[in-house]
Amino acid sequence: HREGKCDIFVGNLPYNIDEIQFKDWLEKSGLNGIDFDARLAGDKETGTPRVFGFVSVFNKEHVKSVLKLNGKEFFRRKLVINESKSK
Repeated sequence: HREGKCDIFVGNLPYNIDEIQFKDWLEKSGLNGIDFDARLAGDKETGTPRVFGFVSVFNKEHVKSVLKLNGKEFFRRKLVINESKSK
């Protein structure tokens, strides 16, 4: 883990997307040029993606850029984005 990593919760994701589509959308929606990682939560037994994921940024200054995407549409679903409480 890198110093200063901040995890941001992203909910209401479509079931049928993959991490590549998710990361591509994030870049096109304002995170281009920001050091970030994105991952989808999956069901450990089936491997089926759930409807939430996380975006990790490595500079606290970039948290605001991710939070600005709250309510934006992604595959016709309005995303719910807020800072994760996990450490």
